Amino acid sequence: MFLSNLITGVGVFVLAELMLLLALIWFMRRMNRVSSCLPLLGQGNWQQVRQYLRIPDKAPRDEISTLKDAALALAGQLETLDTATRDQQNDLGKLVDTLSHERDFISGLLDTAQALILTQDQRGVIRMANQYCESLTGLTENQLIGQDYFELMIAQQERQEWRARLLTHFTRDPAPLRFEAPLVTASGLRNITWVHSLIGQASGNDPLILSVGLDLTELKSAQARASYLSDYDTLTGLYNRQGFQRRLTQILLAAQGGALLLIDLDDFKAINDLAGHSAGDSVIQHMAERLRGLKPEPRLAARLGGDEFALFFDPMPDASLLQTARLLCKGEQNQHIATACIGITTLTPNGTGADTETLMGQADL
Repeated sequence: MFLSNLITGVGVFVLAELMLLLALIWFMRRMNRVSSCLPLLGQGNWQQVRQYLRIPDKAPRDEISTLKDAALALAGQLETLDTATRDQQNDLGKLVDTLSHERDFISGLLDTAQALILTQDQRGVIRMANQYCESLTGLTENQLIGQDYFELMIAQQERQEWRARLLTHFTRDPAPLRFEAPLVTASGLRNITWVHSLIGQASGNDPLILSVGLDLTELKSAQARASYLSDYDTLTGLYNRQGFQRRLTQILLAAQGGALLLIDLDDFKAINDLAGHSAGDSVIQHMAERLRGLKPEPRLAARLGGDEFALFFDPMPDASLLQTARLLCKGEQNQHIATACIGITTLTPNGTGADTETLMGQADL
């Protein structure tokens, strides 16, 4: 009896242990299924994790079920975060490419621009300069950086004035400052128009001054040439008709008085026809030299066109005026000019009613 009970007890114990072992194995297999997904989460295999954990489980809900649900939720969140991170990386890469292209474009623009472009701090120390600055000054960018802008870019006679104005301007007025100043270079004096603007106020760092200088030397030279051609005769250097009339009008408005002489060379067409236009040009130039050498010196001397000249003298005695006219009427030896016709009219000081056209009409023969 005792032996039978012992065998029964041992059998029950073994069966219980076996059932416990089976339950433990089944539990460990479920736990292993969940734990084996953790490396997949680290590798970003979200789809594989979902497929692995969504295998139907007939067991009642317990802690492992909760852990499996948490792993599935974590996989979804990590996938969403990974997708967002990849999108941000792509956007950041595109932004970096765009900024790189813009930087290269701006750098190329600065270096190809035919203008002086530099930045300086508020003490006038150069921080950046483009290639045009290098070509105009003969210095490299490394040599330009750290140089004093005013010592390098502004002629000595105006340096102190513009240093004081520029370095104090932005303390009271944020608007750009414009001025023109000469720049001494190895090739000569250049006329530079500068525009200075304050930049970098919002960065939190000390703002810089962006200085852009346009070289207007050739433009001003062309303007001066155009102005000269509009008022002067290119063959003689005397006033032309327009320049003479403009200045005569100013004299008449001031009612200063004087005498007007209109001179017409005789037989000038014959000189051109017989001796050629170069001889005619020589005659015109010689006549201009005679007019410049007159004593007293005329206030205005002009070539009105062709063989016509004009003189305007300040008030002078009639005898002196006639003597000057007779001198001009005479020819000179070894010159083609034989005679000239001269018309004279005078204007008394404070005279009223006279205008340029009327006065020239009175003197015209």
